[in-house]
Amino acid sequence: MLGFFKDELPNSVISEFVVSKPKMYCVRYVPNQPLPIPYSLYSSKKKAKGIPNHYVKKEVTYNYYMETLLKPIQTFAKTKSIRKF
Repeated sequence: MLGFFKDELPNSVISEFVVSKPKMYCVRYVPNQPLPIPYSLYSSKKKAKGIPNHYVKKEVTYNYYMETLLKPIQTFAKTKSIRKF
């Protein structure tokens, strides 16, 4: 259904969710932990369509998503790939 997100982290507590556009989002969550939760245990799941996964894992952070959401700026990423044509 249009406008709904599926639960990709069924056994975790989602604390923050940032969506900048379709198929480009970041979820900050806590794996199964008793309360209170120290800030160091938070993890992030990041998705960015059109950007290689290795770049998203290493370079893109939760704060990066928040910054681009709050400020109207364009960001660019330089990557290299080997393709067969």
